[in-house]
Amino acid sequence: MAGRPEGWQNSAWNFWETTGELRYVAQWTGNVLSRANLVPAKREGRMLVPIMDPKDPATEAMEALYGGPQGQAQMLQLFGIHTTVAGEVYIVNRAAHDDWNCLAAGKVTQLGNGASGTQRLQADFGTEGGPMALSASDLTIRVWTPHPRDPTRPDSPVRANLNTLGQIRSYDAHINAQVRSRLAGNGILFLSNEVDFPVPPGADPAASPATHFMKMLAEAMMTPIENPEDPSALVPIVAMVPTDSLGKNEWIKFWTDLDEKVVEMRDAAIKRLALGLDVPPEVLLGVADANHWNAWLSEESAVKAHLEPKLAIIAYALTEQYLQPALKGLVPDAEDYFVIADTSGIRLRPNRSQEAIELYDRGELSGIALRRETGFQQEDAPGDEQVRIWLLRKIATGSTSPEQTQAALHLLGADLGLLPESGGENAPPPDDKRTDTAPELPNRNPPSRRRAEQRAVRDQSSLAAACDVLVYRALERAGNRLRNAHPRTDTSNMTPTEVYKKLTGDPDKLLAGAWECAYDVLDPYTDDADGVIATLDFYVRGLLGSHRDHSQVVMAALIGSRPVALTAAD
Repeated sequence: MAGRPEGWQNSAWNFWETTGELRYVAQWTGNVLSRANLVPAKREGRMLVPIMDPKDPATEAMEALYGGPQGQAQMLQLFGIHTTVAGEVYIVNRAAHDDWNCLAAGKVTQLGNGASGTQRLQADFGTEGGPMALSASDLTIRVWTPHPRDPTRPDSPVRANLNTLGQIRSYDAHINAQVRSRLAGNGILFLSNEVDFPVPPGADPAASPATHFMKMLAEAMMTPIENPEDPSALVPIVAMVPTDSLGKNEWIKFWTDLDEKVVEMRDAAIKRLALGLDVPPEVLLGVADANHWNAWLSEESAVKAHLEPKLAIIAYALTEQYLQPALKGLVPDAEDYFVIADTSGIRLRPNRSQEAIELYDRGELSGIALRRETGFQQEDAPGDEQVRIWLLRKIATGSTSPEQTQAALHLLGADLGLLPESGGENAPPPDDKRTDTAPELPNRNPPSRRRAEQRAVRDQSSLAAACDVLVYRALERAGNRLRNAHPRTDTSNMTPTEVYKKLTGDPDKLLAGAWECAYDVLDPYTDDADGVIATLDFYVRGLLGSHRDHSQVVMAALIGSRPVALTAAD
């Protein structure tokens, strides 16, 4: 089926060829659409599930469309231009020539009905001989943006902006006429014959005063051009005139001064055009006053509100006129197959470092890809020893089991005397379930030694409890400061000690003054308050950087890994 050519489409194409602003918007639309991928999908319930099997008939049919993915990118680019300008495009495949073409509105016309009553079409490919008749084996797909009042007719945003484009063209013509008028010469200067000019050196004394004047004027103009440092560039020409002649000489210009208003009016018309076309205005007007985040939001809105509807039009046309007819006879349910547009290639932000980090942390991305997306070279990768040290530190300060923490700190050179050893999977059952154990013998240590051991355990527990309080106080102070630094982030459902898990800040500023009362708190339990505070500060900074939960086990392990002197009991 071929649509009826409409007069406004020719005007739209004429403006596209002569107005740079319209050409830019149409080209931008086509370039962005070319980054989408057309894939086959099958209906399953209310969902369209993409078909990934390369041997599926639908996949093979899509591979044949317009020569494959590369040709389809060109097709989508041309589709974006045609639908922006004229709202209509024809995709033609000539079976005998095995080629694909995108033809503009009016290039495919009807020849009447054939003997079987089918519609006969002809297409103008721009070759010698004019339009060529299309055979029954040739494929013609008409893709158009339907007009709301008459869906059989095409519509485009340019149609509603033809008057605005005409104004821009008129303003350009007015400015061009003013510029060209300056090329007609520098006008005529009328001088009184009473003006007495000095005779230039070397001039013919018998020559007329006008000749003397023109020679002197030429020398005065050329000398500073050839030598800008010559004083004549600043010294005016001196001539003697009667008093009555002052102010009566006249300079007639051949041009008109540039109209400043016409430039403003043209800018206003361009802004109106930007608002009238089916793209975000920033595409034409620029984003000079916006930051990179607003610029990305503008591109995101372009995908959702402007580009995806265009892709839906071509996907529907290809489904109805290409994929489903091609699958009839090959699959029993051809009506359940559709063409969908994958816009993930359009939506991805230029900076994918954050996505790369998140995928790497989840084990879904390689280190090579992570370094590539974050801008580092492959030679920046850590060596085996660096990976070992990093892994041990990760285990030592992370949310791991006590056994992993103890083993990691041990390999790092730390002594974990506070943590009990675990027997692992092969540990014997509890004593109350065993029958082959000897009865527990009484502790035969002297009473004074037993009391000292019990007191040491109590002191260690008290020290750990005091450190736990100090850690929560430091996290609370850091959380309050993070809230003040990020007032627009909602953390109302979190306690101050949990805010650090969501927000990020400078640890030096967040922990300023956090340990002021630590000496008073630790004094009853240790003689090495400085060492304990340094350990706690290291531990809390690790929490702020990794956003992990506070672990009393890990904290106790870090405290026990250094020789902390407990206060002697009285």
